[in-house]
Amino acid sequence: MLAGQAAARLAGAVALALLAATLHGCGKSGGPGPTPDLETTTTTITTTQIGPLPAQPELPFKPLRGICYQAPPGRSLGPQLPGLDMMQAGYEAQWGPRGRDDLGMIRTLGANAVRLYHSAGSEADTDHQPFLDRAHELGLHVLLGFHTQNLCPNFNCFEHWHRAAARGFAAGLAKNGSWHPAIKAVVLMDEPDLLNLMDEDGTPVNCTGAQARCRTRAVLSSLDGFLSAEKEANLDGSNISLTVAWSFTPRDSIDGQFTSSYVYGFQDTVVGVKSPLRVARYLPQNRAAVRKAFKSRWVHSVNVPAQWSFAKEMIADQYAPFKSHPWFIAQFTPKTDNSQDLASDLRAIEAETKNSSSQLLGVALNTFQKDYQRDQPSEQGLFGLGEIELGNVTVCQEDVLTDVQTCSEFPVYCLNASAGDHAFDVATAWGGSAHAHGSCPTSDDFFDGEDISLVVV
Repeated sequence: MLAGQAAARLAGAVALALLAATLHGCGKSGGPGPTPDLETTTTTITTTQIGPLPAQPELPFKPLRGICYQAPPGRSLGPQLPGLDMMQAGYEAQWGPRGRDDLGMIRTLGANAVRLYHSAGSEADTDHQPFLDRAHELGLHVLLGFHTQNLCPNFNCFEHWHRAAARGFAAGLAKNGSWHPAIKAVVLMDEPDLLNLMDEDGTPVNCTGAQARCRTRAVLSSLDGFLSAEKEANLDGSNISLTVAWSFTPRDSIDGQFTSSYVYGFQDTVVGVKSPLRVARYLPQNRAAVRKAFKSRWVHSVNVPAQWSFAKEMIADQYAPFKSHPWFIAQFTPKTDNSQDLASDLRAIEAETKNSSSQLLGVALNTFQKDYQRDQPSEQGLFGLGEIELGNVTVCQEDVLTDVQTCSEFPVYCLNASAGDHAFDVATAWGGSAHAHGSCPTSDDFFDGEDISLVVV
């Protein structure tokens, strides 16, 4: 297991021993020292390695301490981009205990949840249950994300969200006739206000009317399609929260009640569910089911690329009209210029969740790992990638137009918190650690508790 780590650590130990032997024979400056007698030095190094995280008890969902799990493999941009669906079984060498154990690292950081973005609608031919089983074993709640850049002609997403949900249930989102127990919430769309949806020919959908109407129709129809698929699968989703993660962009709500506001999407959903045909020109196939799900299962959410003090002012302090529903920060993106005290922000967010008058559930932090599949690595990411190769993944992506699947192999590298941003801040705030099974070795972190005898002549 992790033979690449062992080799690299052993090589490092050999280099240190060689250096020590060389220095042993050095004389004082000013001239060559005496030639030492030939001798053999044996150095015994007791080595240690953290194993995969064992099973952990499930933690309460509130306060939510989530990590957005985006971890593209490889350390450079290649000819083929890796599949977006991190839940697929092909990524097991990254998130699983027989590989890098990313889910174990997420729990070790102190998190109680993991958010995914493309687990329904982008790939459904590989098994998704092993990821969910491992998350459940570690007591992690899963925030399941639909692939938003999907087909949604005229912003009516019913058909394709229905299909994505049905295929997802068959691929492991359902288990033994019920929702998989690891799944706590479903994020139906990510930033639909950007209108980042596709027409049936693969081009962006053209919004011919008011943008607020287009985005609201997309949200209502995706919810309608999802609920229809859930009913057909005979799944009881009463304990599964539903949400849409809006962008942190000030906009006017569809009814004009909020102008240049960050809670526009919350209001869009409220009035859209109440009067879908009038507000969004959409007639749900099961209006009663949509209303019931919104009343009993809906949670508002928003992506926040700002400090907590600003988000509190713009959202938390203006949340009174929506207090019948809880809310959470679906993607909290910290600054990378050292101007933000992230640990303090995370503590303040958690303190807000404990305020009896607050409906805030918590936060999902963006993002687990830097993305190297671009010209320059992304700035965001708790972890960078080290140089030690741990194995390979073969992962797939489907063309949403044709269902043709493209699969490619990528190397898996160890996790380097020092090459990332804010991992130590998160561990500090949440009482965890940024060092776990998949971490790159340090000079005092060797392999598997075995004694390695190095003979230097």
